Amino acid sequence: MALTGVALIALTLLATAAAIAATTLVWGRFGRWRPVSRSAGVLLCEALIVLSAGLIANRHEQFYPSWQALAGTGTTTTTAVQPPARLDSEFGPGTTTVLWRPPGSAAWRLASNAQVTVPRGYLGSHGSFPALVALGGKPAGGDLVRVTARPTSKTTAATLANLPALLGADLRVTGHGWALVSSSAFAPLAVRMVEADPGRFAALALVGGPPRGFRCPPGVAVAVARTASARGALPRGVTPLTGTWAAAAGWAVTRSPLPLAAPQVLPAGAA
Repeated sequence: MALTGVALIALTLLATAAAIAATTLVWGRFGRWRPVSRSAGVLLCEALIVLSAGLIANRHEQFYPSWQALAGTGTTTTTAVQPPARLDSEFGPGTTTVLWRPPGSAAWRLASNAQVTVPRGYLGSHGSFPALVALGGKPAGGDLVRVTARPTSKTTAATLANLPALLGADLRVTGHGWALVSSSAFAPLAVRMVEADPGRFAALALVGGPPRGFRCPPGVAVAVARTASARGALPRGVTPLTGTWAAAAGWAVTRSPLPLAAPQVLPAGAA
């Protein structure tokens, strides 16, 4: 009978119901042994209730998926050793930012070479991190891999379409939960990037206010950071922020998921 199986849980619940019924039936019997029988019945009912609740919780959370795991004799998992990404060797305790010039990046038509910055937790880690792409500024990235780029009038969403794939080849980044922070001058480009890659970005933050006719891309949290003296209503669904790049990046980071730990694998030959 499996430790997480429905049969074991059902059996335990039936035993609990039977113990409660039996305790109720004999509650007034056994004369001078009545205190002992009552105490034994109550303790048995409590133990079965706790056991039933524990089995239900274990089935839901999979704390102990098998009897072997409960006894400490089951197969254990180990952390998979991921091969380093192409740029991992470029970083060290004193170097967290490097120029990023992957093959084909000249087609992005940027004003200067992009830069990539890894968070402190990246070094020595085997996990994957969401990315923050900044267009036109250099915000802090928190626990995210940060890409800073300065577009030009010739930079389009189409020319930047391969940026996520190239970043995934050069650094350990996730395929979703990214943040995009942009100055208001590049807001149309930012919106088109989000719409062209559905599921990639979780948040879009603009610095300086949205341009006229701005529309929020569906399925993405949107915020606008501007100075306290700025006036004018924001589009529906936009979160107002007071400040500039730091406020925008800080908000965007909170909308991204936590870094993913390295996957767990079974030892070779384990069933």
